[in-house]
Amino acid sequence: MASEYLYKEEHGDGDPILCLHGLGANIFTWRYFIDPLSRHNKLILVDLKGSGKSAKPEDGHYSLHDHADAIYELILKNDWRRLTLIGNSYGGALALLLAVRLEESDPSRLSKLVLIDAGA
Repeated sequence: MASEYLYKEEHGDGDPILCLHGLGANIFTWRYFIDPLSRHNKLILVDLKGSGKSAKPEDGHYSLHDHADAIYELILKNDWRRLTLIGNSYGGALALLLAVRLEESDPSRLSKLVLIDAGA
């Protein structure tokens, strides 16, 4: 399972908000978002494969699609619905790819997409 490599933190309760950082970054990117976004929502912060506290996969696969597979698997495993995806930089490109995949597979999983300085 690709998602087994991922470190995640959850803050608050409510509809899920998943934040995806850029390359060379980690969940520290979102430190100022934790309090305001977790007041009425479940804020989920994930270190992408090989970043922050996430493990480095032995296969060395770090493509956009490899990251998308791992995050998509995490979304399904946790059965997150009405999800807001927020992506910064590379995380924005990743969020956009995930949004398309979620809309095609099960539109009830995605509520909103927020892109911040997204690479595309």
